[in-house]
Amino acid sequence: MLEKWINPIYLDDTRTSKLRADFEADPVRMLILDDVLLPERYARISQGLRTDCDWTTHYGVDASGELTSAERFNATPADRRLFRHGNYRAPKKGRELAPGMLAIVGFKLLAGRADFRHWLGTLTGIDTGAIADLLVRRMGRDDFSTRHDDRASERRLCLLLYFNDDWHPGMGGTFRVFTARGERVIDPLPNRAILFDVDADQSHGVDPLRDVPADWHRYNFTLWLG
Repeated sequence: MLEKWINPIYLDDTRTSKLRADFEADPVRMLILDDVLLPERYARISQGLRTDCDWTTHYGVDASGELTSAERFNATPADRRLFRHGNYRAPKKGRELAPGMLAIVGFKLLAGRADFRHWLGTLTGIDTGAIADLLVRRMGRDDFSTRHDDRASERRLCLLLYFNDDWHPGMGGTFRVFTARGERVIDPLPNRAILFDVDADQSHGVDPLRDVPADWHRYNFTLWLG
């Protein structure tokens, strides 16, 4: 099944061994994989995110991180706002069986398979069980996520996968990692995956999207495995 989804360079034993060594040597146990999905799979999911999905906007303020209303978010001082982003709600009416929607569902099924989890384990040395959560997110102009970590008892490994066609650095929306040695800025390039150990010594956030067209969005899957 993996060979129907994943770029074969990441299924080669020699390559995966080197990537695992890189992951384990990294102070914050993080790995970047470019062009990770096969082009046809990537294209179908990317199209589905743009044409087949309905979205709801989520807002967070204060330290709790709990969801709040748009009214409370807008009334909260900017330095106390935690995040604003869209979350996948449901397929659009009539698009339930569209090729893009089926590709999105197909990836969700793939993420739950033992061979997929085993592959991630070969890359990171982290053995995982079931999916802790899988979110499909969309960010538009002025959306952001402030500095936080993903630590939770049911999470061991996080996978971010980007579907940001036509993104360039001037748009903002970079993934910023805060470590004891300083900051890393990772571009959310299309078909780029980021793997990281949830318990490693880092926190992260997403810079606000600024110079983007009103109808352009930054898309990603966020998968946590326990």
